[in-house]
Amino acid sequence: MRATKPLGRKPPFSYYHQTANKNLVHYYGALALRSPLRPLLVAKAEKEADQAALREKIDKVKMKAGSWAACLARVFEVYPLTCPRCGLELAV
Repeated sequence: MRATKPLGRKPPFSYYHQTANKNLVHYYGALALRSPLRPLLVAKAEKEADQAALREKIDKVKMKAGSWAACLARVFEVYPLTCPRCGLELAV
C-alpha cells in the first residue's frame, strides 16, 4: 500500500501553534504598526499618564498639608496657613 498525502489541510492543533504567538488584533490608521504617527501618539499618551500621576501626587501632598495645618491649629490654636501680617490664606 502506498502512503497517502494530506490534502493540504493542517490539523487544528498545528494551526493553533502557528498563530499562538502572532498578534490577532490588527490596527489601522495612526495606530498601525508601521505608521509614522504611532510614536507620536504613544509618546503623547505616556506624557498624559505621567501628568495624571503627578496631579495625584500633588493632590495627596495638599491633603497632607491641610491635615497637618488643621492638627497644628487644633493643638496650638493658631492656623499656620494664614499670613500673620495681612491675614490672607497661604497657598501650599
